[in-house]
Amino acid sequence: MKTAVVVGFDYHVRALCQRMNRHAGGWRFLAYPTSRAGLVRALARLAWADVIIRVGGPLPHSSLMALARLRGIPVVVIWAGTDVLTLLRNPSLLKESQKCEVVHLAVAPWLVDELSAAGIRAQYLPIIGVEDTAAPPKSPCQPYILTYLPEPRREFYGRDFVYEVARGLPEMRFLAVGAGEQDAGAPPNVRYLGWRGSLNDLYDQSFAILRVPEHDGMSLVVLEALARGKFVIWKYPLPGVNRVSSPEEARACLRALWDKQQREPERHNIEGMTFIQKHYEAGRVARGLGEFLDATLQEYASRRQKRAVAIVGHDLFCAEVARLTNDSPMPWQANVLHFETKIEHLSSLLQLVRADVLYSIGQPMLGKTVSAVTRLLGKPRVVHWVGSDIRLLESRPQLRGDLNGARMAHIAEIEWEVEELRSLGIEAAIAPLPPRLSNGPVLPALPEIFTILAYLPPQRTAFYGGREVELLIRDFLGKPVRFIIVGGGMVEAPPGASVENLGWTHTLGEVYARSTVLVRFTGNDGLALMVLEALAAGRQVVWTKRFPFVHTVASYSDVRRTLAELFEQHTAGLLTLQWEASQYVRNGYAPTRCIEGLARHWDSVIAGEKSGDA
Repeated sequence: MKTAVVVGFDYHVRALCQRMNRHAGGWRFLAYPTSRAGLVRALARLAWADVIIRVGGPLPHSSLMALARLRGIPVVVIWAGTDVLTLLRNPSLLKESQKCEVVHLAVAPWLVDELSAAGIRAQYLPIIGVEDTAAPPKSPCQPYILTYLPEPRREFYGRDFVYEVARGLPEMRFLAVGAGEQDAGAPPNVRYLGWRGSLNDLYDQSFAILRVPEHDGMSLVVLEALARGKFVIWKYPLPGVNRVSSPEEARACLRALWDKQQREPERHNIEGMTFIQKHYEAGRVARGLGEFLDATLQEYASRRQKRAVAIVGHDLFCAEVARLTNDSPMPWQANVLHFETKIEHLSSLLQLVRADVLYSIGQPMLGKTVSAVTRLLGKPRVVHWVGSDIRLLESRPQLRGDLNGARMAHIAEIEWEVEELRSLGIEAAIAPLPPRLSNGPVLPALPEIFTILAYLPPQRTAFYGGREVELLIRDFLGKPVRFIIVGGGMVEAPPGASVENLGWTHTLGEVYARSTVLVRFTGNDGLALMVLEALAAGRQVVWTKRFPFVHTVASYSDVRRTLAELFEQHTAGLLTLQWEASQYVRNGYAPTRCIEGLARHWDSVIAGEKSGDA
C-alpha cells in the first residue's frame, strides 16, 4: 500500500482523500489540516510516505518541500482555480527553479494554458469525480435556478451578474447557496439559503445551474449538476454546458431552456450526463489519479539510478537547465539547491553531499558552508561564466587561485568571454546555455506597426540601456513606432508615445511575435539568450556585440541610425523575416544540444579531465 501525504485547501483535501481511499486500490491518502499541529504531523508522516500532494498552489510548506527533496520523492501540486489567478497576479510567489521540481496537475484544461503563461508546465487530469446516484434524474416543475454566491466573495462569484439576470427574469426564482445571510440589496426573486453540506435536493428542484465567477476551475457543483441531467450556464467549455459571456446571453439561454422544459417535461441534459459517466465517474477518476502517481513514482525511481548534478546560481538559468536535464534520456539527474530557510539550507547541503558534481551558473563565489563542504569532500565543480560575473575576477584577484583547483572546470558561452577569462588567468571552454525556443518551423509574421522590444530589469535599468531607450522613445515620437518593455524596469516616456510595459514576463514567444526588432544596449554582456530567441523568431537584433545576423552598434548614434534604416525598410515594405538567422540559432543552439554539451563537461570534471569546446 503506497501512501500520499495531502495538504492544502482543507475542504478539497478531505474530499480528495475520501474519494481516493474509497476507490483507488493500492493507495492510502492521508489528510493533514493547515495548522501548526497539522504541519508537524505531516512532516512526521512524510518521512515514510511515497509522495506529497498539495491541493491548491503554489507549494507545500518549505519544510515539507525540503524533506521531499532530501528523500527524492515527488511533490505534486494540484492547481484548482483561483490559486492560478493569484499566481498570475503575483508571479513572485513561485521561483523559476521551483516550477521545474514539482509535478503540476490542473483540474481543468483552461488552467493548463493559464499556467503555461506563468512558465509552469501542467497536465490536465480529472481529480475529484462524481459519485453515482443510481437514481434517474428528476424533472423540475418550477422555474428554479441554482447559483453559488458565498460570503465574503459574492462579488467575485458573480453577484452583480446574477442580480442583473434575475431582474430580467422576475418569473423565475434564483436559489443562492454559500456562506452568508440574505442580501438586502438582492432582487426579490433571489433567495439566499446559506451553507449546505449536500445540494442533492436543490439539484432536484432546479432546472438549471447559473455559475458565473470571475475565474473558475473544474467546479464540483457543475459536475454534480451535469451528472443529474441539469442544464448548466457557465463561462467555460465543457460538454453539456451552455456558455455565456453576458447577463443578456444568460437571460436568453434560461428563457429558451425553461420554455423547452415546459414543452418536454422529461427532457434532461443527456450530453452532460454522458460526459460525466465517461470521464468523471468517481471510481474512474480515482483510479486514473492512482495510475498517474504510480507512473510518477517509477519515473523518480529511474532518476535515482542516474548521476546527480547539484545546481546553484541564477534562478531562471538553473530552472531551465534542470528541466531539460531531467526530461532528457541522459544519465544525469539535476537538483537545484535552495538556501532561503534553515531547513532548505540543511536539505541542500545533504543533496550536495550526495551529488556527483556541483555546477554553478553565474555564481563563481559560493556561500561559506557550501564552499567548505565542497572543499572538504573534494567535490568536482563546473563554473559557468555568463557575463558580468567575470568582473569579480578583476576586482578580487584572490579568487583566481581559489577557482583553479584540480577538480574544477570552467565554461563560458561565447568566444569573447573565453578571451576575457584567459586574460585574468582562467582557462575556459565554450558551452552555451539553452535558449527557450518556441516549437515549430513557422515564424510569426512581422507586425504591421514597427515595434522595438527592450529588456530593462528594475535593479540594473541603466546597465541595460534604460537611458538610451528613453532617448529612442523621444527621437521616434510622432512616428508610427511602438515600444515594448519587458523585465520589470521603468522608463519615462513623453505624452503621446506608444510604450507598453509588460513587467516581468516569463514566456516571451508572443512578445517576439509582436516585435520587429530587439534592442540590447549593454556595456558588458555574455551571449544573451534574448538575442538567440529573437533571432530564432526571425526578428532583427541591434546589439553591442558582434554576432551572426546582428546589427552591431557601439554608440547611441549607431543605434538611432540603424533603427531609422530598419524603420525606412519597414515603411517601404522591404523588411522581411530573418529566415537564415532562425535556422542558424535553431540548429546551432538547440536546447537539447546545449544540455548535452553541459553534460560532457560534468562527465569530464568527474573523470579529472579538461574537456574541449562543446
